[in-house]
Amino acid sequence: MARQTQQPATYGPFTPLLGQLTRDPQPDTLPVRIQPNSTATNITVASALIGYGTTDNGEILVDVSTGPTSGPIVGVVCYDPQKNTYAAGDRVNMAADGNIIYLSASAAITSWTQVSTTAGTSSADPTVATDATVGHFITGTATTGASAAGGLVAVKIKPVSL
Repeated sequence: MARQTQQPATYGPFTPLLGQLTRDPQPDTLPVRIQPNSTATNITVASALIGYGTTDNGEILVDVSTGPTSGPIVGVVCYDPQKNTYAAGDRVNMAADGNIIYLSASAAITSWTQVSTTAGTSSADPTVATDATVGHFITGTATTGASAAGGLVAVKIKPVSL
């Protein structure tokens, strides 16, 4: 009888996706609900979220940040293989304090700098940019850099306001 052998699996290089967490499990990924009365449009993966409150049944409510002066930031919408655009009232997973998530750079970013998040538009995903402006809400710290706009950077979520 011939002996069967199994070939080892081969994997290509890791290619990160926008809004994807860098590793599982992450320390503080939370199920949240986008405020049902939100007027936000173009809610996508990587949208920054601001705290809003809770519902009667204990759900955490969030709304979408409109830019660096909108906050305080509490987290970012995580990648979901089944859905990448959302509406008011939808439930999403939020990468919160301590999570590391891939976000798109608006320009070149040096690693280990603080970044804030822009709002997405109908033609563009949300992006992050180096930010040290007083009055802006920081999303976190870029743990990797990007050489140009559109590059994905790993951002450790650590919301602060300047």
